[in-house]
Amino acid sequence: MVGSIVRYGPDRILMNSSTAFHDIYDHSKPVKKSKAFATVSRFIGGQSLLTIIDKSLHHSRRRLYNSEFSPAALTSFEPIMIDHIRLFCDQLVRKTPNDHDGWTQARNVKDLCRLPRGIGSAPTNCNLAGNWVAFDIGGDFVYRQKFRTLVTEENRYLINAILALNIRGGMHAQCPKLARFYLELLWPPIDLRTFRKCVEWRRSFGEKLKGQGKATRGLFFKTLGVEDPETGKDVSFNKLLAEAQFLQVAAFETTATTLAAALFYLAHYSDAYSHLAREIRTTFAAVEEIRSGPKLNSCKYLSACIQETLRMSPTVPGAMWREAEPGGAYVDQEFIPAGYDIATSIYALHHNESYFEDSFNFSPNRWLSAGPGARLKAV
Repeated sequence: MVGSIVRYGPDRILMNSSTAFHDIYDHSKPVKKSKAFATVSRFIGGQSLLTIIDKSLHHSRRRLYNSEFSPAALTSFEPIMIDHIRLFCDQLVRKTPNDHDGWTQARNVKDLCRLPRGIGSAPTNCNLAGNWVAFDIGGDFVYRQKFRTLVTEENRYLINAILALNIRGGMHAQCPKLARFYLELLWPPIDLRTFRKCVEWRRSFGEKLKGQGKATRGLFFKTLGVEDPETGKDVSFNKLLAEAQFLQVAAFETTATTLAAALFYLAHYSDAYSHLAREIRTTFAAVEEIRSGPKLNSCKYLSACIQETLRMSPTVPGAMWREAEPGGAYVDQEFIPAGYDIATSIYALHHNESYFEDSFNFSPNRWLSAGPGARLKAV
């Protein structure tokens, strides 16, 4: 270790500076995704936007997402998302026989994401307040399917399996050579019966989607039948299924992590909670008014709370490795030889006191003040 540089492995280097971050992850720099991403492909049924290493191929694949994440598409989905959020809020404040004097019984929010004993599997406590609601929203957005994990146990085994496979995929991404030994067969993250059920679900669900009309497939699968920018032919179903499964995996856990972290910090920092509650209650006259638009955009402190939550608890805190291309690359004025992996840890960068004073303190005001704001923008 030298200053902000750490030799993570024989051909891997971590750097903890904002300059290094931009030098590594700027699309125009002479770096590309590490070969480690190839080990993740098999967990999501094929190559996706996450795992494609070739830059030009990655750019063309991104075009598949354009219509699905347009303002019009997101606005059309908002009423469906709000229905899921209402159900989640009802679960949080539901009345029980032990309620008294107008107060509901105190409950641990993590109970909403405690996975029941599944098919031969032990109960798993995810410690994420919104796993179920995030999974339901993602399923509705990607597939236009009602998984209803918030109210029934029927499909919760899918969340259990995804979380287990994320652990395995993350391990292989950090140490790709382990992937060739299939050590997970010795210590499987999920039992074989559950794994087989997931494989069968993927097959049968894919067939079900193929047989549905375009209007009922969900936003993402409406691109079936359009020209694939990579091939000039119609987009294949298997390609879309791999992308959709990547979205489902990526969206639910990151959303749930952020929701859990925000609830945690607001519960522990009473001043921030009071400020946020006052802003929301003075901006909106009723719960039904809370939706995208000018009023929501005016809630600057709410935006600051989200920003500070993401700073304190980034959803992907580890190293997202990039490989120096032929000829090498300069990162924060340091030469990185071709073939070496280089990365920054966003968690370490977010807690670097050079950029964020009192970095382990939840302080949404740091995103509102003019002085530090300029420095944060530079990060």
